[in-house]
Amino acid sequence: MLGPAWHLEHAPDSAAALSWLAAHPADLVLVETHPGDPIAAELLGKLRRARPEADVLVLVPVGAVARAGTLLRAGAADFLTVPLSPDEVRARIGRLRELRLARRRLERLRALVGQTAGQTGMVAESPSMRVVWERIELFANAEAPVLVRGERGVGKQRVARSLHERSDRRTGPFVVLAAAEVPEDKIGPLLFGRTKRGFAGAPEREIGCIERAAGGTLVVKDVERLPLAVQARLRDALELGVFRPGGAGGELTADVRLVATTSADVDEAAKCGQFDRDFLCLIKGLEIPVAPLRERRQDILPLAQHFLSVARTEGAGRAVRLEPSTSRILLAYDWPGNVAELRRVIEGAAAVCPGEALRPEDLPHSLRERVRRGQPPFVLHLEGCNEVDFHQLVESFQRELLEWALRHAGGQQTKAAEILHIPRTTLQSKLWKTFKKHPAA
Repeated sequence: MLGPAWHLEHAPDSAAALSWLAAHPADLVLVETHPGDPIAAELLGKLRRARPEADVLVLVPVGAVARAGTLLRAGAADFLTVPLSPDEVRARIGRLRELRLARRRLERLRALVGQTAGQTGMVAESPSMRVVWERIELFANAEAPVLVRGERGVGKQRVARSLHERSDRRTGPFVVLAAAEVPEDKIGPLLFGRTKRGFAGAPEREIGCIERAAGGTLVVKDVERLPLAVQARLRDALELGVFRPGGAGGELTADVRLVATTSADVDEAAKCGQFDRDFLCLIKGLEIPVAPLRERRQDILPLAQHFLSVARTEGAGRAVRLEPSTSRILLAYDWPGNVAELRRVIEGAAAVCPGEALRPEDLPHSLRERVRRGQPPFVLHLEGCNEVDFHQLVESFQRELLEWALRHAGGQQTKAAEILHIPRTTLQSKLWKTFKKHPAA
């Protein structure tokens, strides 16, 4: 009924089943129950303890379906009625198999996040960062190049490092070439190596990044800064598996996995002639986009807490937590420098904080001022509203604004009008209309 993909074992009673499960793994356990069977729920508990990873499917007589709810609460994943329908059996077991595979995939992702987040400072609270972690896991052992895109400071090199550490190449070298920091005429020799004449006339070899990264991962930062001729040579090296260093010498093996990073819009850069078209097609096969921090604000406070913990561990500060007012400032800031800027801010604040709670005054003055200037004078909280009464909302806002101005003016209407930058007669008219229509309680 289940087909050749399943290996089946039959146990004559519950004791035999528990004995077998104690020594063997199982994905699915089928338990047949009988009317008036008092130990079915107890057996389910024992099965769950013996093999928590296994799904338990109970078979109940068609006239005893009411018992199914009790058995489901006791730990069964699903139930089938006897006599069995082959199509129904295959459908239910197929559904349980899909759910089990999804759970295992989620567990692997959680393990990946837990193992490396502390080391890399990559926090995956936001949905977009969980997509990043999923792609790291999916792409880790692919030999094809990976393109990591995102603004400066989002952590592209950390993504590259995580790809390397999750791959079968983890024991090999991790070599980084910062293309933007190297003169164009030096990038080729630095990448491929070269042979040149020494002082005594003997040839001297300069080993390039491809050769140094043999058996490991080569990261090219700001890949759009590679000259077109170098892009074409690198494309050939990756596709053919061999390359020729500059100067005299034969071919060498290109045993590297390329991870390219960029802050540029690669399609626009291609239109401007910054990319060899075939090279771009090669590196765009597997992409990991990393969102800026302002678009994943769920990650700000967990990242800040992580950097604070790292600073304390390294003896760079005493603070162990954020004051609520500090958290509000961090959440209100747009972080144009992304994660790199947040790390620098927290490290600096931790160094000057005298206590265990990081205070607003420990943060840079320029950051606090930018937040203060950027904060709106009022905020609408309309989450969960499907519609609002416009006139009622405006009247409510006007009433609160007038009351605020009068409080700040000590009840003096002339001063309140100056605060609001309106004539005193206008203020008086609005006060009369507002408080006549909505008198104070």
